[in-house]
Amino acid sequence: MGENRDTLERLYDVILSRKGGDPVVSHTAKLFAKGRAKIAQKMGEEAVELAIAAVSETREEMISNWIVGYLKSHGIEAGIEQVLITSGAQQALDFLGRALINPGDAVVMSSPSYLGAIQVFGTYQPTFISVPMDDEGVLLNELEAAFRQKPKFFYLTPDFCNPAGITTSLARRQAILKLAHRYNVAILEDSPYEELRYAVRIKVDLDADAPKADLEALVQHVKKWSPVANTFMKPVGVDVVLG
Repeated sequence: MGENRDTLERLYDVILSRKGGDPVVSHTAKLFAKGRAKIAQKMGEEAVELAIAAVSETREEMISNWIVGYLKSHGIEAGIEQVLITSGAQQALDFLGRALINPGDAVVMSSPSYLGAIQVFGTYQPTFISVPMDDEGVLLNELEAAFRQKPKFFYLTPDFCNPAGITTSLARRQAILKLAHRYNVAILEDSPYEELRYAVRIKVDLDADAPKADLEALVQHVKKWSPVANTFMKPVGVDVVLG
């Protein structure tokens, strides 16, 4: 029994709970402290302090430029002035909720949807409109009915939706975008899990057979009305948070 207890205690030190999607700050602090101690041992504490000071002055610009390049590789054109680094994606959702939601405003969400987003948006007292899903994503007839109620935005996790695990199909994504443009609804894309896949990433190409004017209108809608929230915590490290 004692051996089993010791084994469980050792496992507890290395197994991190991801059930809530929150960072395990104590684990990160230990890793950084250990890494810093090794560097200080080789280079000296003063060298470490100088390096941290130098990086701190330029890190936000460096990271923002990297994010711009990352977005471009995903077909999203954005300038560095359009990038806001927050302390985790949850803070980004809070900023957007605070800026967009007035008490009683309609907010459309898939059913089920991410509990953290529901809690953050709920702080600003919206009226939630839930849209059920099938294996390809939200149901389009129900989504169109929700859009007719003129919501402030549609919150969507297109890849591995938490907690359903559903990835919205390419055809469904194209249809969602067209509905959003038709009813002038902003899409808030929360995309923390996009890189966590074993297959090829879904690339949302617009319908090549559509008239050029329609394509341009859709592109402009995405640029103006589709903020994207992302995180380093899932693809890079279980508790890596910037800000």
